[in-house]
Amino acid sequence: MFKTPSLHEAFQSVKQVAQPDLHVSVASLYNLIQLCVNDKSLYVGRKVHSLIVECGYESNPFLASHMIRLFSVCGNLAEANQVFEKVQEPDVFAWNAIISAHTKLGNNEQALSFYNQLNNFGFSLDAHIFVAVLKACHSLVHLLLIHAQLIECGLYSGIYIPVTLLDVYTKYANVEEVINIFNSLQERTVVAWNAVIKGCNHHQHTDESLQFFLQMQTEGIFPTHVTFITVVKTCSDAAALSQGKIIHSQVLACGLNSNVTVHNTLIDMYAKCARLDDAYRMFCSHLTCDVVTWNAMIAGFVQHGHVSNALGVFQDMQHTCVEPNEITFSTAVKACCSSVIHSEIGMLLHGIIIQSGLEMNLTCRDRKKCRSP
Repeated sequence: MFKTPSLHEAFQSVKQVAQPDLHVSVASLYNLIQLCVNDKSLYVGRKVHSLIVECGYESNPFLASHMIRLFSVCGNLAEANQVFEKVQEPDVFAWNAIISAHTKLGNNEQALSFYNQLNNFGFSLDAHIFVAVLKACHSLVHLLLIHAQLIECGLYSGIYIPVTLLDVYTKYANVEEVINIFNSLQERTVVAWNAVIKGCNHHQHTDESLQFFLQMQTEGIFPTHVTFITVVKTCSDAAALSQGKIIHSQVLACGLNSNVTVHNTLIDMYAKCARLDDAYRMFCSHLTCDVVTWNAMIAGFVQHGHVSNALGVFQDMQHTCVEPNEITFSTAVKACCSSVIHSEIGMLLHGIIIQSGLEMNLTCRDRKKCRSP
């Protein structure tokens, strides 16, 4: 369906121009594609593609690359592939579009396959292609190979490739490799600092993560809400609670306490550190709570065996405009299953879950725990 009058009117206008002799400018068709991308309109996008074919532009690599991007935004790889296959001589932008589409939608093997094909054509590769291909790497072997190739192409400098490398090495290499890449950067943006802090945290290197957090401020880099979210997660352990409190004070000083994601992360930190009073005070102090806020507080009480409190928060949630999700119900059921006293509530919740059509993985063990005495 058409989502906006502007898209509808634009398409009809171009369609009318095309009627006499099917002569429509590439610029007009490109503008239509952009409108479809903005609206994520697969319905109109298909009509625009049909018009492109009728006008004889099916092999135009410029329009093809943007049609591929549109189908990618709409989650349709099959039609993206069909567009690419019709381009007789795809340029580097069309190759980038199809590789990025497969990477974005998780079809990493095919993205790497397209990249291998591209290497056979002798194109001068750019940073955009390497960013897409790096994200498609699903093993250290692939990562090392692509890393060597981008160095050979002289594309290691800049911002986007090093940060992407940090993110991917975090998944497949050890923390030393992550730190080595960070230390080799000529320009350390806040995004790069966030990436190395996240990498250290991913590998449970709490001390290194906190050291980088302090170092970035020493070097005059101001932490963002993303930085605080990442470093607070590092402190979700009783041993790092004192540092977590210091970071919390920095959050307040920076005026980021109103950011709901930062707020949720702090609640989760205090809950995991068994400081439930602090977690609950934070929970009650925020005017805007999303489903993650409620889930964090419920989970915190459940984790430490405070079943009645957990169910009390769950009950309070029913009187708000925030809808419970699968995680909410799963955590509430888990609370009931840990206590015979609350087993009847657990059975009621199980019934609500079934009626709601939510797919939950309630094991036989949990169901036995939830049976009435």
